[in-house]
Amino acid sequence: MPAPCVWSSPEGGPSDSLRMGGVFLSHRAFFAACASVDPDADGMRVEERLLELSETLSLSSELVEASVTFTARDSDSTEVFLRSGGLEARWPGTPWIGVEVSRSLSGPFIPGMRDPVLDRGWVDIDSIASVGATLGGLLGSSLTLTGYLLPHEDTLAVFEASSPWLGFGSFGYASVSLAGSDSSLDMSVYNARIDLRVIEPWITLIQSGKGADSSAVMFEGVGYTPVSGEWGALEIVPVFRWAGDSLVSPGGSVPRGRTVLGLDAVLRPRGRALSGAVGCRYDPADPGAASGAFSADMTSEGGFHYSLSASGVGSRAFRASAASILHRGKASMGGGLEMMSDSLRITGTAGYSPTPGVHAVLEVSATPVIWDGDTPEPHESLSAVFARNGVTAALRLQRRDGETRIIASACAVFP
Repeated sequence: MPAPCVWSSPEGGPSDSLRMGGVFLSHRAFFAACASVDPDADGMRVEERLLELSETLSLSSELVEASVTFTARDSDSTEVFLRSGGLEARWPGTPWIGVEVSRSLSGPFIPGMRDPVLDRGWVDIDSIASVGATLGGLLGSSLTLTGYLLPHEDTLAVFEASSPWLGFGSFGYASVSLAGSDSSLDMSVYNARIDLRVIEPWITLIQSGKGADSSAVMFEGVGYTPVSGEWGALEIVPVFRWAGDSLVSPGGSVPRGRTVLGLDAVLRPRGRALSGAVGCRYDPADPGAASGAFSADMTSEGGFHYSLSASGVGSRAFRASAASILHRGKASMGGGLEMMSDSLRITGTAGYSPTPGVHAVLEVSATPVIWDGDTPEPHESLSAVFARNGVTAALRLQRRDGETRIIASACAVFP
């Protein structure tokens, strides 16, 4: 499979703007190009290519925010389309009361504990239209009701209520109602944080139906530091998760039918460039699935950066890595070792930055264990990246499994 073309739109740089009384008009253009090429006996074979140009027009005032983005794209086919657009109006004198209409601009999102209950990528944002209203202002509290029109004529209504600080903690509530021809969902999510000075319990309760079997509870106690000093603090975090067999979680962030007990220890630095974490997870119904994880990072005064990590300790999905990189002036070099339950790989890297915004990296990796009849297959990659003044360009030469691939990408923001 060809390597995907991936880039991120640069955030820096102001757009061109025009002030007309209390109204600001602005525009911003974004250009991106990407190609993946496989050299072979017949020449260069283009596996993937993409050219895209987007133009965003924005209008803002004390009461109204509006934007629209048009895109021209050339890939397998050529098309020009309205990528996104939105209009937000606020009540005079307050930012807490307003209405909003958008297309392909925002999607449903509900936070959870470490992972969201409903992730932003659950539905393709290019196929979402929404309309919503917000009411609030008392101690920062807010009420939001948003309706989304999803693909296949599904409709999603999300009601949210949040109080970021009540004097002793915070509280949040979200209700999700999905209706459509092929699916339906009614889910409620409660989030609470209580400040007990010594420890701060974080609690999330999810309900997707009637009865405990359609519920989930997640708990973490953060902030408890039994040991501290000038070097840093050691924080102990108890973890508990339980989910019923009939729980419905469209984002897939809550594994249903499982009970998990855990304990984490986190080293937070203050006077030393050293951090680390150790954790374990145990399921009473499946003791064989118990596992642990740890990680540590340290930077020395000589410019060495050491990192060590492992996950799935005690399980069949074991994975560990260790690396050390020396940064000295414009150059860097180092190596690492990655070990999984059925493989071992050694990696060496070297980098150089001749000038700010330009960086080149060479990476070579290979497995030291060769079975009878096999030949060593090292993986090599050479990457060069340029990033300056809203322009980013990257060129990568990759050699893997006997095949060579060239990947080039560029993107630019024109303010």
